[in-house]
Amino acid sequence: MTESVKNTAAKGKEMLVSTGQTAVAGVNTMSTSAADALNITRQQGSLPSTVSSPPTLDADVIVLGAGISGLAAAAELVKRGNRVLVLEARDRIGGRIDSRIIASEESGKAFRVDMGASFVHGKYDNPIYDMTRELGMTIHYTSPEGEIRILDADGPMDENLANRLGFNVSHTFFDASRTYAQEHNPASSDSLASYVFAGNSPLFDGLDEMIEQGGSSNNASNKNSCWKAKALGRSFSGWTGAALEDVALKWWGFERDTIGPDGMVTGGKYHQVVDHLAGLVSREKKKGEIRLGEKVESVEWCSDEEYVAVKTRSSAGDECSGPTWVHTASRVICTLPLGVLQRDPPKFKPSLPPRKQRSIRSLGYGLLSKIAVRYEKAWWKESDKTTSFFILPREDHVEETMPPCLPEQKAALAPQGVMVQNFVTIDGSAQLVMFLGADYGHAMESAKQEECVEWAHDLFVRYLSPDSVESGTIPKPLGAIASSWSTDPYSLNSYTYIPSAVDVEDGLPVTPLDIADFAVPTWNGALGFAGEHTHQDRYASVHGAYESGIREGKRVGIALEMSRRGEE
Repeated sequence: MTESVKNTAAKGKEMLVSTGQTAVAGVNTMSTSAADALNITRQQGSLPSTVSSPPTLDADVIVLGAGISGLAAAAELVKRGNRVLVLEARDRIGGRIDSRIIASEESGKAFRVDMGASFVHGKYDNPIYDMTRELGMTIHYTSPEGEIRILDADGPMDENLANRLGFNVSHTFFDASRTYAQEHNPASSDSLASYVFAGNSPLFDGLDEMIEQGGSSNNASNKNSCWKAKALGRSFSGWTGAALEDVALKWWGFERDTIGPDGMVTGGKYHQVVDHLAGLVSREKKKGEIRLGEKVESVEWCSDEEYVAVKTRSSAGDECSGPTWVHTASRVICTLPLGVLQRDPPKFKPSLPPRKQRSIRSLGYGLLSKIAVRYEKAWWKESDKTTSFFILPREDHVEETMPPCLPEQKAALAPQGVMVQNFVTIDGSAQLVMFLGADYGHAMESAKQEECVEWAHDLFVRYLSPDSVESGTIPKPLGAIASSWSTDPYSLNSYTYIPSAVDVEDGLPVTPLDIADFAVPTWNGALGFAGEHTHQDRYASVHGAYESGIREGKRVGIALEMSRRGEE
């Protein structure tokens, strides 16, 4: 077994990383895990690319990926007394949970922000919520009144119209469309947009009456209100990760998910969940180990000797000439994200079964992007009252809310609102975080990071405090950071959705069974899969990813226990 070299960072300090996000405006980006406080190692040197037959196994189980599903699986296996090796290509743990520390060179101050997962969806039947309680973490829950504002170019929208639009969009997206999908059995090719934006959609309920009550019943006013409703509705592409035209209506709301309100982890501290799980993995050094900086190149099942060999290569430097390692175990659990399996997968020997291959290629994998901007103090209006701003463009200047991107990209973007979270009301920090889903996210992440931050700051100034623009009182940002999940080679987008398109090879509709098939092990149980894309009821969520890891950890752990007792 190859010799591991401990990270030499001083205890309590965090490793410098260069993956996942790009820091801009004179800030430094750091990971959140003190690797030396855990049994987390980086490798140096190389092992032969072949293994003696039969080998002395390096571990009972190898887990591919140190995101929350991989760490959950590893923690469950270690708890059951197994030797576990976790392999991670990044220089940090956490995967799409990425709590970043951004330091301003000018002010010497630093702040923390979650650039990946930040929400806890549902209080009840949610193991992540339970874990945050156990760890003493603070979750912010919005109250129904007074915390959401809708803005257009003229400032805050009329309160009555804003309330009507806000209710219509939320009701249509989360309630009415789900009820319709379950009660009317739409075609597999019908998209979520086909219901949400239909002429008789509840999205437009009451708008005619409000216009008439306001003293105007002309078609222009009606059309403008309907246009704003559509733009606000499209901002919910951040929830799906895909344009609503690409999401299947038939399967919208079929899942059995958690219950209760959604909350946000405060202070950019989602990493505490990840660090807790990593501690459970490495609490017994002879049982659990996490290795960073190793990208998986191949996974081979040696069925005659009943072991699996995993070949990895250093993710630092030249990927063609870097050092390589071979690790062996009785079982492997693959928690690599769906985007990686679709676009840059390791080589599986033998090939994965056709149904598994169909799941990989046919499921949708969406994007949610963020831009976080930190200021010395809050300068925007209603900073102490409003948790979320929804910024709507003018119909004759739709490009105002479009992110910087190539002209051909901008021409293809449908006008939509932009959601901005005000952290003054969440954790007291003078910070604004913009959420951009689907096409807007892809456009933003294709631009230069400096351009994105400048665009976001200008948009905040224009819409959140127009009276201050002339006085020149708006401070420059202390620091900022923009996500790059779509180009991060170890994520390649954010989370799963069920598309309205058919599979490109067999021409059949994509269904939840494609997610269920992912959860079925192959190679006589030697290879299993975990991750949010394998949880039929809770895909696209942290709790779903976690539960899938526990599921696989239990399955493999029980199989190994039976084998040791000769019960196979």
